[in-house]
Amino acid sequence: METWREKLDRPGAANVTREKRRRIKFKYEDLILFCFFGGLILATAAANWSKEEVSRQADYYLRLLSDTAALSESGRISVFLRIARQRLFLVFGAWLAGLTVYSVPIFCVGAGAAGGAIGLILSAVTIQRGVAGIFVFLMTLFPQAIFYGPVCFILMLWGGRQGGRLRLAGLCVLMVLALAGSACETWINPFFLRLAL
Repeated sequence: METWREKLDRPGAANVTREKRRRIKFKYEDLILFCFFGGLILATAAANWSKEEVSRQADYYLRLLSDTAALSESGRISVFLRIARQRLFLVFGAWLAGLTVYSVPIFCVGAGAAGGAIGLILSAVTIQRGVAGIFVFLMTLFPQAIFYGPVCFILMLWGGRQGGRLRLAGLCVLMVLALAGSACETWINPFFLRLAL
């Protein structure tokens, strides 16, 4: 029977071990998920560590949501313009980042930040409202998440292909989706917020 030393001395054995090491590499999608859930877990732990401060922030956040739900039509137009400007800036910035050689680390940091933001808001609302806070959190995302979700997903896919094409037509479609999400966030979401709050 062959010993382990004899196996290593065989021709091509070093190539086999190198090949095994190469297979352990993480894929881009795995890194994105790792960063997202890492941010989510760290933010949730941080929120539970300082419950009093998070409770004060949650109170402010819920008041802000209820004030937004009670805006007049002229107030809604100004809110729409502000939200649309922010969302279009983010889409354009993510598209530009996807064209650089640093797209993978930029999108990994973005995924971690998104997970952290979701973890903080969800923790804050559940500290304030208990289990019903999960329902309130979901209502803050509906229905604009229907538009924002595909935009984020497509931008992250493009970001994984370093040195990709410009995709100007695709960028225009993503911007239209971001505008539709901004409109939903301004005019339709307040109805669901009233139900939740």
